[in-house]
Amino acid sequence: MRRIHPDIQVIYTSGQAGSEDCTQFGVPGALLLTKPYTSGELAVAITEAGLKLDVWTLID
Repeated sequence: MRRIHPDIQVIYTSGQAGSEDCTQFGVPGALLLTKPYTSGELAVAITEAGLKLDVWTLID
């Protein structure tokens, strides 16, 4: 993925995978948000990924 889009920001969500799984098999530098998560936690992950939160509508 990074070869095609080097600046892409990735947020994985999983109810089973651990951070070591994303490190080993995922996109380097990706964030992992474990399920279940709240809209607030998603908002934090989006912000940490450097994405603009104002394009998202989050309903709690």
